[in-house]
Amino acid sequence: MSKNKYEANDIYELSNQLSLDDMVTLINCFSTDIDVFIGNAGNHQISSELEFACTNGHMMQLNLKTVEEYDDLKDWKFLMDGLKKRSKKWV
Repeated sequence: MSKNKYEANDIYELSNQLSLDDMVTLINCFSTDIDVFIGNAGNHQISSELEFACTNGHMMQLNLKTVEEYDDLKDWKFLMDGLKKRSKKWV
């Protein structure tokens, strides 16, 4: 039995009716349930929780919690360790 409350076609139809501001509001309603995969740094998987969404011109901007924690990404030890391991593979 499906756990979906709505059919996919109904959701697609609703999405076509939403403005950009509506989409931002909707994403912010469940932002605590969103985790974003950023990519790989060597053998490290980088992801972050969503802090909030906002508009940026005619686009939606997603702001991540992990990035907010560091003034400079060079201070992010986990990321730097992953990048160091990656660069050793290519030497």
